[in-house]
Amino acid sequence: LNPQHCIPTLVDEDGFVLWESRAIQIYLVEKYCAHDADLAERLYPRDPRRRAVVHQRLFFDVALLYQRFAEYYYPQIFGKKVAGDPDRLRSMEQALEFLNTFLEGERFVAGGDDPTIADFSILASIATFEAAGYDLRRYENIYRWYQSTTEIVPAADKNINPQHCIPTLVDNGFALWESRAICTYLAEKYGKADKLYPKDPQKRAVVNQRLYFDMGTLYQRFADYYYPQIFAKQPANAENEQKMKDAVSFLNTFLDGQKYVAGDSLTIADLTILATVSTYDVAGFDLSKYPHVAAWYENIRKEAPGAAINQAGIEEFKKYFENEVPFLTLFSSLCAEKYERSQLNPQHCVPTLVDNGFALWESRAIMCYLVEKCGNSTNESLYPSDPQRRAIVNQRLYFDMGTLYQRFGDYYYPQIFEGAPANDSDYAKIGEALSFLDTFLEGEQFVAQGNAISLADISVY
Repeated sequence: LNPQHCIPTLVDEDGFVLWESRAIQIYLVEKYCAHDADLAERLYPRDPRRRAVVHQRLFFDVALLYQRFAEYYYPQIFGKKVAGDPDRLRSMEQALEFLNTFLEGERFVAGGDDPTIADFSILASIATFEAAGYDLRRYENIYRWYQSTTEIVPAADKNINPQHCIPTLVDNGFALWESRAICTYLAEKYGKADKLYPKDPQKRAVVNQRLYFDMGTLYQRFADYYYPQIFAKQPANAENEQKMKDAVSFLNTFLDGQKYVAGDSLTIADLTILATVSTYDVAGFDLSKYPHVAAWYENIRKEAPGAAINQAGIEEFKKYFENEVPFLTLFSSLCAEKYERSQLNPQHCVPTLVDNGFALWESRAIMCYLVEKCGNSTNESLYPSDPQRRAIVNQRLYFDMGTLYQRFGDYYYPQIFEGAPANDSDYAKIGEALSFLDTFLEGEQFVAQGNAISLADISVY
Protein backbone atom coordinates (compact mmCIF):
# COMPACT_ATOMS: atom_id res chain seq x y z
CA LEU A 1 0.00 0.00 0.00
CA ASN A 2 2.69 2.47 1.02
CA PRO A 3 6.37 1.60 0.61
CA GLN A 4 7.33 4.41 2.98
CA HIS A 5 5.28 2.82 5.82
CA CYS A 6 4.24 6.25 7.04
CA ILE A 7 1.03 7.72 8.38
CA PRO A 8 -1.45 8.96 7.46
CA THR A 9 -2.19 6.68 4.52
CA LEU A 10 -5.52 6.98 2.71
CA VAL A 11 -7.17 4.05 0.96
CA ASP A 12 -10.14 5.37 -1.00
CA GLU A 13 -13.24 3.32 -1.70
CA ASP A 14 -11.98 2.37 -5.17
CA GLY A 15 -8.67 1.10 -3.80
CA PHE A 16 -6.66 4.23 -4.61
CA VAL A 17 -3.81 4.62 -2.11
CA LEU A 18 -2.22 7.94 -1.13
CA TRP A 19 -0.02 9.16 1.69
CA GLU A 20 1.38 12.46 3.02
CA SER A 21 -1.31 14.47 4.79
CA ARG A 22 -1.06 17.56 2.61
CA ALA A 23 -1.35 15.60 -0.61
CA ILE A 24 -4.34 13.79 0.92
CA GLN A 25 -6.07 17.08 1.76
CA ILE A 26 -5.72 18.35 -1.80
CA TYR A 27 -7.05 15.09 -3.19
CA LEU A 28 -10.06 15.00 -0.88
CA VAL A 29 -11.07 18.54 -1.79
CA GLU A 30 -10.66 17.96 -5.53
CA LYS A 31 -12.54 14.66 -5.55
CA TYR A 32 -15.21 15.03 -2.89
CA CYS A 33 -16.03 18.73 -2.91
CA ALA A 34 -17.10 18.73 -6.55
CA HIS A 35 -20.73 18.93 -5.41
CA ASP A 36 -20.01 22.13 -3.49
CA ALA A 37 -18.05 24.47 -5.69
CA ASP A 38 -18.13 27.26 -3.13
CA LEU A 39 -16.60 25.09 -0.42
CA ALA A 40 -13.96 23.73 -2.80
CA GLU A 41 -13.04 27.24 -3.86
CA ARG A 42 -12.61 28.40 -0.29
CA LEU A 43 -10.51 25.41 0.76
CA TYR A 44 -8.35 25.14 -2.36
CA PRO A 45 -8.87 28.15 -4.68
CA ARG A 46 -8.81 27.66 -8.44
CA ASP A 47 -7.25 31.04 -9.12
CA PRO A 48 -3.60 30.23 -9.98
CA ARG A 49 -2.14 32.92 -7.73
CA ARG A 50 -4.24 32.10 -4.70
CA ARG A 51 -3.64 28.38 -5.18
CA ALA A 52 0.09 29.02 -5.54
CA VAL A 53 0.18 30.74 -2.15
CA VAL A 54 -1.63 27.77 -0.62
CA HIS A 55 0.97 25.45 -2.15
CA GLN A 56 3.84 27.56 -0.90
CA ARG A 57 2.46 27.53 2.63
CA LEU A 58 1.99 23.75 2.51
CA PHE A 59 5.58 23.24 1.40
CA PHE A 60 6.72 25.72 4.06
CA ASP A 61 4.87 23.68 6.66
CA VAL A 62 6.29 20.29 5.68
CA ALA A 63 9.88 21.35 5.07
CA LEU A 64 10.42 24.22 7.48
CA LEU A 65 7.87 24.77 10.23
CA TYR A 66 7.25 21.22 11.37
CA GLN A 67 10.73 20.01 10.45
CA ARG A 68 12.39 22.56 12.69
CA PHE A 69 10.03 21.68 15.51
CA ALA A 70 11.14 18.06 15.10
CA GLU A 71 14.82 18.99 14.96
CA TYR A 72 14.61 20.75 18.29
CA TYR A 73 12.13 18.68 20.28
CA TYR A 74 12.44 15.10 19.02
CA PRO A 75 16.00 14.48 20.27
CA GLN A 76 14.81 15.57 23.71
CA ILE A 77 11.65 13.46 23.60
CA PHE A 78 12.84 10.31 21.86
CA GLY A 79 16.62 10.45 21.90
CA LYS A 80 19.18 10.60 24.66
CA LYS A 81 19.62 14.36 24.75
CA VAL A 82 18.03 16.11 27.72
CA ALA A 83 18.81 19.74 26.95
CA GLY A 84 17.64 21.38 23.74
CA ASP A 85 20.23 22.45 21.17
CA PRO A 86 20.45 26.30 21.19
CA ASP A 87 21.19 26.45 17.46
CA ARG A 88 18.17 24.31 16.67
CA LEU A 89 16.04 26.43 18.94
CA ARG A 90 17.07 29.55 17.02
CA SER A 91 16.36 27.78 13.74
CA MET A 92 12.90 26.76 14.97
CA GLU A 93 12.14 30.28 16.10
CA GLN A 94 13.24 31.61 12.73
CA ALA A 95 10.57 29.43 11.12
CA LEU A 96 7.99 30.87 13.51
CA GLU A 97 9.15 34.37 12.60
CA PHE A 98 8.55 33.58 8.93
CA LEU A 99 5.00 32.43 9.72
CA ASN A 100 4.45 35.50 11.84
CA THR A 101 5.48 37.63 8.86
CA PHE A 102 3.12 35.74 6.52
CA LEU A 103 0.27 36.58 8.89
CA GLU A 104 1.06 40.29 9.14
CA GLY A 105 -2.19 42.04 8.23
CA GLU A 106 -3.77 38.71 7.21
CA ARG A 107 -6.51 36.72 8.84
CA PHE A 108 -5.38 33.39 7.35
CA VAL A 109 -1.99 31.92 6.46
CA ALA A 110 -2.55 32.04 2.70
CA GLY A 111 -4.40 35.35 2.72
CA GLY A 112 -8.02 35.71 1.72
CA ASP A 113 -11.19 35.85 3.78
CA ASP A 114 -11.61 32.13 4.47
CA PRO A 115 -9.42 29.36 5.84
CA THR A 116 -7.81 27.03 3.30
CA ILE A 117 -6.21 23.63 3.63
CA ALA A 118 -2.98 25.54 4.37
CA ASP A 119 -4.59 26.75 7.60
CA PHE A 120 -5.63 23.18 8.47
CA SER A 121 -2.13 21.86 7.90
CA ILE A 122 -0.30 24.63 9.74
CA LEU A 123 -2.88 24.57 12.54
CA ALA A 124 -1.86 20.98 13.23
CA SER A 125 1.80 21.98 13.37
CA ILE A 126 1.23 24.98 15.63
CA ALA A 127 -0.94 22.86 17.93
CA THR A 128 2.10 20.61 18.31
CA PHE A 129 4.19 23.60 19.37
CA GLU A 130 1.53 24.44 21.94
CA ALA A 131 1.43 20.86 23.21
CA ALA A 132 5.20 20.99 23.69
CA GLY A 133 4.76 23.99 25.98
CA TYR A 134 6.12 26.61 23.62
CA ASP A 135 4.81 30.12 24.36
CA LEU A 136 3.09 31.23 21.15
CA ARG A 137 2.29 34.63 22.62
CA ARG A 138 5.79 35.70 21.63
CA TYR A 139 4.49 35.93 18.06
CA GLU A 140 1.53 38.28 18.02
CA ASN A 141 0.23 37.40 14.56
CA ILE A 142 0.54 33.65 15.06
CA TYR A 143 -1.15 33.81 18.44
CA ARG A 144 -4.02 35.89 17.06
CA TRP A 145 -4.44 33.54 14.08
CA TYR A 146 -4.22 30.42 16.24
CA GLN A 147 -6.84 31.62 18.70
CA SER A 148 -9.30 32.65 15.98
CA THR A 149 -8.72 29.67 13.69
CA THR A 150 -9.26 27.08 16.39
CA GLU A 151 -12.69 28.63 16.87
CA ILE A 152 -13.76 28.20 13.25
CA VAL A 153 -11.99 25.08 11.97
CA PRO A 154 -14.29 22.14 12.76
CA ALA A 155 -11.51 19.64 13.54
CA ALA A 156 -9.94 22.10 15.99
CA ASP A 157 -13.07 22.47 18.10
CA LYS A 158 -11.97 21.42 21.56
CA ASN A 159 -15.62 20.89 22.47
CA ILE A 160 -15.71 17.93 20.11
CA ASN A 161 -13.51 15.95 22.46
CA PRO A 162 -12.66 17.38 25.89
CA GLN A 163 -9.96 14.73 26.28
CA HIS A 164 -8.16 16.03 23.16
CA CYS A 165 -7.10 12.50 22.23
CA ILE A 166 -6.91 10.51 19.03
CA PRO A 167 -8.60 8.94 17.24
CA THR A 168 -11.72 11.11 17.27
CA LEU A 169 -14.56 10.46 14.83
CA VAL A 170 -17.05 13.09 13.68
CA ASP A 171 -19.93 11.53 11.77
CA ASN A 172 -22.47 14.09 10.55
CA GLY A 173 -21.96 16.14 13.69
CA PHE A 174 -21.81 13.19 16.07
CA ALA A 175 -18.44 13.16 17.88
CA LEU A 176 -16.94 10.03 19.38
CA TRP A 177 -13.47 9.08 20.59
CA GLU A 178 -11.64 6.00 21.92
CA SER A 179 -10.85 3.58 19.11
CA ARG A 180 -12.77 0.60 20.50
CA ALA A 181 -15.94 2.66 20.99
CA ILE A 182 -15.50 3.92 17.43
CA CYS A 183 -15.16 0.35 16.13
CA THR A 184 -18.39 -0.74 17.78
CA TYR A 185 -20.25 2.33 16.54
CA LEU A 186 -19.09 1.88 12.94
CA ALA A 187 -19.98 -1.81 13.00
CA GLU A 188 -23.45 -1.13 14.37
CA LYS A 189 -24.25 1.78 12.10
CA TYR A 190 -22.60 0.80 8.84
CA GLY A 191 -22.11 -2.97 9.07
CA LYS A 192 -24.08 -5.02 6.55
CA ALA A 193 -24.04 -8.07 8.82
CA ASP A 194 -23.36 -8.68 12.49
CA LYS A 195 -20.26 -10.89 12.31
CA LEU A 196 -17.86 -8.18 13.38
CA TYR A 197 -20.04 -7.24 16.36
CA PRO A 198 -22.65 -9.96 16.95
CA LYS A 199 -26.17 -9.08 18.04
CA ASP A 200 -26.52 -12.23 20.15
CA PRO A 201 -26.16 -11.02 23.77
CA GLN A 202 -23.68 -13.70 24.85
CA LYS A 203 -21.49 -13.44 21.78
CA ARG A 204 -21.49 -9.67 22.01
CA ALA A 205 -20.64 -9.86 25.71
CA VAL A 206 -17.50 -11.87 24.96
CA VAL A 207 -16.45 -9.33 22.32
CA ASN A 208 -17.01 -6.49 24.81
CA GLN A 209 -15.01 -8.30 27.48
CA ARG A 210 -12.08 -8.71 25.12
CA LEU A 211 -12.25 -5.03 24.16
CA TYR A 212 -12.11 -3.97 27.80
CA PHE A 213 -9.34 -6.49 28.47
CA ASP A 214 -7.38 -5.01 25.57
CA MET A 215 -7.76 -1.45 26.79
CA GLY A 216 -7.43 -1.90 30.54
CA THR A 217 -4.97 -4.79 30.76
CA LEU A 218 -3.14 -5.83 27.60
CA TYR A 219 -2.31 -2.41 26.20
CA GLN A 220 -2.16 -0.67 29.57
CA ARG A 221 0.50 -3.04 30.86
CA PHE A 222 2.53 -2.62 27.69
CA ALA A 223 2.42 1.14 28.23
CA ASP A 224 3.25 0.85 31.94
CA TYR A 225 6.40 -1.08 31.13
CA TYR A 226 7.70 0.47 27.91
CA TYR A 227 6.57 4.09 27.88
CA PRO A 228 8.59 5.25 30.90
CA GLN A 229 11.67 3.84 29.17
CA ILE A 230 10.89 5.44 25.81
CA PHE A 231 9.62 8.85 26.85
CA ALA A 232 11.09 9.42 30.32
CA LYS A 233 14.41 7.55 29.87
CA GLN A 234 13.71 5.51 33.01
CA PRO A 235 15.20 2.04 33.62
CA ALA A 236 13.10 -1.07 33.04
CA ASN A 237 10.83 -2.04 35.92
CA ALA A 238 10.87 -5.79 36.61
CA GLU A 239 7.50 -5.76 38.38
CA ASN A 240 5.80 -4.03 35.43
CA GLU A 241 7.48 -6.43 33.04
CA GLN A 242 5.99 -9.40 34.86
CA LYS A 243 2.53 -7.82 34.84
CA MET A 244 2.86 -7.33 31.08
CA LYS A 245 3.80 -11.00 30.65
CA ASP A 246 0.82 -12.01 32.78
CA ALA A 247 -1.47 -10.05 30.45
CA VAL A 248 -0.14 -11.92 27.41
CA SER A 249 -0.62 -15.18 29.32
CA PHE A 250 -4.26 -14.28 29.84
CA LEU A 251 -4.66 -13.73 26.11
CA ASN A 252 -2.90 -17.03 25.46
CA THR A 253 -5.49 -18.73 27.66
CA PHE A 254 -8.38 -17.04 25.85
CA LEU A 255 -7.02 -18.44 22.58
CA ASP A 256 -6.55 -22.00 23.76
CA GLY A 257 -8.40 -24.04 21.13
CA GLN A 258 -9.69 -20.88 19.45
CA LYS A 259 -8.87 -19.36 16.09
CA TYR A 260 -10.23 -15.94 17.10
CA VAL A 261 -10.11 -14.04 20.35
CA ALA A 262 -13.90 -13.83 20.86
CA GLY A 263 -15.71 -16.64 19.12
CA ASP A 264 -15.76 -18.63 15.91
CA SER A 265 -15.25 -15.77 13.47
CA LEU A 266 -13.36 -12.52 13.09
CA THR A 267 -14.73 -9.69 15.26
CA ILE A 268 -13.69 -6.17 16.13
CA ALA A 269 -11.97 -7.67 19.19
CA ASP A 270 -9.47 -9.32 16.84
CA LEU A 271 -8.89 -6.03 15.07
CA THR A 272 -8.18 -4.03 18.22
CA ILE A 273 -6.03 -6.72 19.84
CA LEU A 274 -4.09 -7.09 16.58
CA ALA A 275 -3.07 -3.44 16.92
CA THR A 276 -1.91 -4.06 20.48
CA VAL A 277 -0.07 -7.34 19.88
CA SER A 278 1.69 -5.91 16.84
CA THR A 279 2.94 -3.17 19.15
CA TYR A 280 4.35 -5.84 21.47
CA ASP A 281 5.96 -7.44 18.43
CA VAL A 282 7.86 -4.37 17.28
CA ALA A 283 9.01 -3.73 20.84
CA GLY A 284 10.87 -7.04 20.69
CA PHE A 285 8.56 -8.95 23.03
CA ASP A 286 9.02 -12.69 22.50
CA LEU A 287 5.60 -13.96 21.42
CA SER A 288 6.92 -17.45 20.74
CA LYS A 289 6.61 -18.25 24.44
CA TYR A 290 2.84 -17.91 24.03
CA PRO A 291 2.01 -20.43 21.27
CA HIS A 292 -1.70 -19.67 20.98
CA VAL A 293 -1.04 -15.94 20.70
CA ALA A 294 1.73 -16.51 18.16
CA ALA A 295 -0.48 -18.74 15.99
CA TRP A 296 -3.39 -16.29 16.16
CA TYR A 297 -1.10 -13.36 15.35
CA GLU A 298 0.34 -15.11 12.31
CA ASN A 299 -3.13 -15.91 10.99
CA ILE A 300 -4.88 -12.64 11.80
CA ARG A 301 -2.29 -10.52 10.00
CA LYS A 302 -3.28 -12.32 6.80
CA GLU A 303 -7.03 -12.25 7.39
CA ALA A 304 -7.83 -8.95 9.08
CA PRO A 305 -8.85 -6.07 6.80
CA GLY A 306 -6.56 -3.10 7.30
CA ALA A 307 -3.69 -5.18 8.65
CA ALA A 308 -1.30 -3.67 6.11
CA ILE A 309 -2.26 -0.14 7.15
CA ASN A 310 -1.73 -1.05 10.80
CA GLN A 311 1.68 -2.46 9.88
CA ALA A 312 2.67 0.85 8.30
CA GLY A 313 2.18 2.68 11.58
CA ILE A 314 3.85 -0.12 13.50
CA GLU A 315 6.98 0.10 11.36
CA GLU A 316 7.17 3.79 12.19
CA PHE A 317 6.69 3.09 15.90
CA LYS A 318 9.42 0.45 15.75
CA LYS A 319 12.02 3.14 15.32
CA TYR A 320 11.33 4.42 18.82
CA PHE A 321 12.74 1.16 20.13
CA GLU A 322 15.76 1.46 17.87
CA ASN A 323 16.65 4.97 19.12
CA GLU A 324 16.34 6.21 15.58
CA VAL A 325 13.28 8.40 15.64
CA PRO A 326 12.31 9.36 12.09
CA PHE A 327 12.65 13.08 11.95
CA LEU A 328 14.37 14.75 9.08
CA THR A 329 16.94 17.39 9.76
CA LEU A 330 16.23 20.46 7.74
CA PHE A 331 19.32 21.96 6.23
CA SER A 332 19.84 25.65 5.76
CA SER A 333 18.07 27.28 2.85
CA LEU A 334 20.32 29.20 0.53
CA CYS A 335 19.18 32.45 2.07
CA ALA A 336 20.50 35.91 1.46
CA GLU A 337 20.38 36.87 5.12
CA LYS A 338 22.89 39.67 4.65
CA TYR A 339 20.18 41.63 2.86
CA GLU A 340 17.37 43.44 4.58
CA ARG A 341 14.07 41.69 4.90
CA SER A 342 12.07 42.04 1.72
CA GLN A 343 8.36 42.17 1.14
CA LEU A 344 8.89 39.86 -1.83
CA ASN A 345 9.99 36.88 0.22
CA PRO A 346 10.46 37.10 4.00
CA GLN A 347 12.35 33.78 3.93
CA HIS A 348 15.03 35.29 1.63
CA CYS A 349 15.44 32.00 -0.21
CA VAL A 350 15.86 30.99 -3.83
CA PRO A 351 14.18 30.54 -6.21
CA THR A 352 11.69 33.38 -5.92
CA LEU A 353 9.32 34.20 -8.77
CA VAL A 354 7.85 37.65 -9.36
CA ASP A 355 5.01 37.61 -11.90
CA ASN A 356 3.51 41.05 -12.51
CA GLY A 357 3.97 41.91 -8.85
CA PHE A 358 2.90 38.52 -7.53
CA ALA A 359 5.77 37.01 -5.52
CA LEU A 360 6.09 33.27 -4.91
CA TRP A 361 8.88 31.07 -3.62
CA GLU A 362 9.65 27.35 -3.23
CA SER A 363 10.38 25.69 -6.53
CA ARG A 364 7.62 23.07 -6.40
CA ALA A 365 4.94 25.65 -5.61
CA ILE A 366 6.31 27.76 -8.46
CA MET A 367 6.09 24.86 -10.93
CA CYS A 368 2.48 24.13 -9.99
CA TYR A 369 1.61 27.80 -10.39
CA LEU A 370 3.25 28.14 -13.80
CA VAL A 371 1.45 25.08 -15.17
CA GLU A 372 -1.94 26.15 -13.77
CA LYS A 373 -1.59 29.70 -15.04
CA CYS A 374 0.25 29.27 -18.31
CA GLY A 375 -0.33 25.64 -19.27
CA ASN A 376 -2.79 24.27 -21.78
CA SER A 377 -4.16 20.89 -22.79
CA THR A 378 -0.82 19.87 -24.24
CA ASN A 379 0.68 20.24 -20.75
CA GLU A 380 -1.96 18.07 -19.05
CA SER A 381 0.56 15.42 -18.07
CA LEU A 382 2.70 17.90 -16.17
CA TYR A 383 0.06 18.48 -13.52
CA PRO A 384 -3.01 16.35 -14.39
CA SER A 385 -6.52 17.59 -13.69
CA ASP A 386 -7.71 14.10 -12.71
CA PRO A 387 -7.79 14.08 -8.86
CA GLN A 388 -6.07 10.73 -8.42
CA ARG A 389 -3.32 11.36 -10.95
CA ARG A 390 -2.72 14.85 -9.55
CA ALA A 391 -2.68 13.43 -6.02
CA ILE A 392 0.17 11.09 -6.93
CA VAL A 393 2.12 13.99 -8.44
CA ASN A 394 1.55 16.00 -5.25
CA GLN A 395 2.62 13.09 -3.05
CA ARG A 396 5.85 12.70 -5.03
CA LEU A 397 6.54 16.44 -4.76
CA TYR A 398 6.17 16.29 -0.99
CA PHE A 399 8.30 13.14 -0.91
CA ASP A 400 11.00 14.94 -2.87
CA MET A 401 11.02 17.94 -0.58
CA GLY A 402 10.45 16.27 2.78
CA THR A 403 12.37 13.03 2.32
CA LEU A 404 14.58 12.65 -0.74
CA TYR A 405 16.24 16.06 -0.85
CA GLN A 406 16.03 16.58 2.90
CA ARG A 407 18.01 13.44 3.59
CA PHE A 408 20.62 14.46 1.06
CA GLY A 409 20.89 17.75 2.93
CA ASP A 410 21.00 16.04 6.31
CA TYR A 411 24.02 14.01 5.30
CA TYR A 412 26.05 16.24 3.00
CA TYR A 413 25.40 19.82 4.12
CA PRO A 414 26.97 19.54 7.58
CA GLN A 415 30.09 18.17 5.92
CA ILE A 416 30.17 20.83 3.19
CA PHE A 417 29.29 23.92 5.22
CA GLU A 418 30.35 23.04 8.77
CA GLY A 419 33.27 20.66 8.28
CA ALA A 420 31.40 18.02 10.30
CA PRO A 421 32.35 14.34 9.97
CA ALA A 422 30.16 11.99 7.96
CA ASN A 423 27.24 10.53 9.89
CA ASP A 424 26.60 6.84 9.12
CA SER A 425 23.00 7.00 10.33
CA ASP A 426 22.19 9.91 8.01
CA TYR A 427 23.91 8.12 5.14
CA ALA A 428 21.73 5.06 5.70
CA LYS A 429 18.65 7.29 5.58
CA ILE A 430 19.70 8.56 2.14
CA GLY A 431 19.82 4.96 0.98
CA GLU A 432 16.37 4.36 2.44
CA ALA A 433 14.96 7.40 0.60
CA LEU A 434 16.45 6.20 -2.68
CA SER A 435 14.96 2.76 -2.01
CA PHE A 436 11.53 4.37 -1.69
CA LEU A 437 12.05 6.12 -5.03
CA ASP A 438 13.23 2.88 -6.58
CA THR A 439 10.02 1.21 -5.39
CA PHE A 440 7.89 4.01 -6.83
CA LEU A 441 9.58 3.40 -10.20
CA GLU A 442 9.09 -0.36 -10.19
CA GLY A 443 7.47 -1.09 -13.55
CA GLU A 444 7.01 2.62 -14.22
CA GLN A 445 8.65 4.95 -16.72
CA PHE A 446 7.92 8.07 -14.67
CA VAL A 447 7.98 8.78 -10.93
CA ALA A 448 4.27 9.61 -10.66
CA GLN A 449 3.16 6.72 -12.86
CA GLY A 450 1.34 7.58 -16.08
CA ASN A 451 2.68 7.61 -19.61
CA ALA A 452 4.26 11.04 -19.70
CA ILE A 453 6.55 13.29 -17.73
CA SER A 454 5.08 15.32 -14.85
CA LEU A 455 6.26 18.04 -12.49
CA ALA A 456 7.27 15.28 -10.12
CA ASP A 457 9.83 14.01 -12.62
CA ILE A 458 11.24 17.49 -13.08
CA SER A 459 11.52 18.07 -9.34
CA VAL A 460 12.95 14.67 -8.48
CA TYR A 461 15.35 14.89 -11.43
